[in-house]
Amino acid sequence: MKLADFQVAHQRSGKLDDVLVHCWDDQKLVPAFVSREGLDDYFHSRAGLTTQQRNLVVDRNLDVFKRIIENKYQSGECSIYSRLGYNYPRIDIELADIEQDGEGLTDHVLEVARMAHFVEV
Repeated sequence: MKLADFQVAHQRSGKLDDVLVHCWDDQKLVPAFVSREGLDDYFHSRAGLTTQQRNLVVDRNLDVFKRIIENKYQSGECSIYSRLGYNYPRIDIELADIEQDGEGLTDHVLEVARMAHFVEV
């Protein structure tokens, strides 16, 4: 059971508070949800990250989140995500997961994006 093809599903609206990362176990989709509260609490020096900022932080730190997601998947820490009549293994990433395995996680990309006028900070 090895996951591959990790991709952040960049949400432009506020429909989904959590950051959604698509991963694949062979041909089986494994969605991972990075908690909005977890990211906001981890980067507490920033007042309420926007959806776009959260997506950008997870995307630029995808190697760190891959490690967290893979560890949870390997240890069987999954629930079931039902969508459109299908059931998928679901991985939830909370603040405790980020604090435990998030070594190297940074929000520097937000400063670069702000200077390039890519996102509002």
